[in-house]
Amino acid sequence: MKENKAILFFDGHCNLCNSVIDLVVRRDKDRQILVASLQGEAARQKLPQETREKMSSVVLFEPPGKLSYKSAAVFRIARILRGRFLLLLPFWILPRFFTDWIYDLVAHNRYRLFGQRNTCRIPTEDEKSHFLE
Repeated sequence: MKENKAILFFDGHCNLCNSVIDLVVRRDKDRQILVASLQGEAARQKLPQETREKMSSVVLFEPPGKLSYKSAAVFRIARILRGRFLLLLPFWILPRFFTDWIYDLVAHNRYRLFGQRNTCRIPTEDEKSHFLE
């Protein structure tokens, strides 16, 4: 049931974000997380306007409406996917202002460091079950 799954909203134009989505799709064998771009209709329906306007990287939506941002979203995704992702969890004990600062540093420079796409990614036939739209 798609309505009971977490949704990872990402910047569909960002190469780094798309690489992270590729990793999530490959590792999420149980299909616990759906993915959708911040630029899409699902984001307009699920996320507050101010979130869509301010966010330029990832937001994790968990039913019935819990939102996680920045490093908190990364740590929640690691908990859901388990496996090697759990190696990120020791950093969870660091102060949030510090992990968010690192997240912001990477997010601010991601286009310059990793490039960007002119359009949002199109999922392959195998990936479509992971995508909300």
